[in-house]
Amino acid sequence: MTILVVDDKPVTRLLLQETLGKAGYQVLRTEFAETARQILQETHVDAVIVSWTPSAVSGRELAHWIRQQPLSFGRQLVVIAVGNVSPVIDSPLPVDVFVPWPFNPLELISWLKTLLPNPPS
Repeated sequence: MTILVVDDKPVTRLLLQETLGKAGYQVLRTEFAETARQILQETHVDAVIVSWTPSAVSGRELAHWIRQQPLSFGRQLVVIAVGNVSPVIDSPLPVDVFVPWPFNPLELISWLKTLLPNPPS
């Protein structure tokens, strides 16, 4: 299973790559939403973890973009947002799960196992 991590902080991308990799996931990382869009159009990805902070407007925009094209991927992608700002609840969220910052990487693995069919064991 392939997970795309989109975050502007190199240390967060590295932490998630190491943690998810040890759990059996293949991890792709990028800092930029535009690069993430390109990866999603060219590579089979099962889930996306995006940054959801005031400075990460591109993460929110990316989540909305993903939700607007489920047929482009042939399936609905799992989207997990990690951030220090609660999303506005008065409209449908473009994410499956919102994990508050600071987060425990093992919590993300638990969510992936819950949301993805046939996760790595």
